[in-house]
Amino acid sequence: MFLFKITPDDGDAYELKTDSRDVLMWEKTTKGAAVSNIAKEQRFVDMYKIAYFAARRTGAFTGSQEDFERVHILDLVDEEAEPDPTRPAP
Repeated sequence: MFLFKITPDDGDAYELKTDSRDVLMWEKTTKGAAVSNIAKEQRFVDMYKIAYFAARRTGAFTGSQEDFERVHILDLVDEEAEPDPTRPAP
């Protein structure tokens, strides 16, 4: 669903792909949340929460949501964009 570049304050950056389970958890725990709203207005509070659920689900992070928000920089990656020529291929 979303691809994020996560940069922890004390570690190396990594990519994190969310899926429908993470969006489902966001909808279940956020009053008035609906995936259709994200298409209209992407708010960082929502993006961080979805990324947090994905990080917990994948084992990339084990702390609280508050800790995740405090120590991680979050960038939404455009999967449709051309690859960065300065970045080595995987």
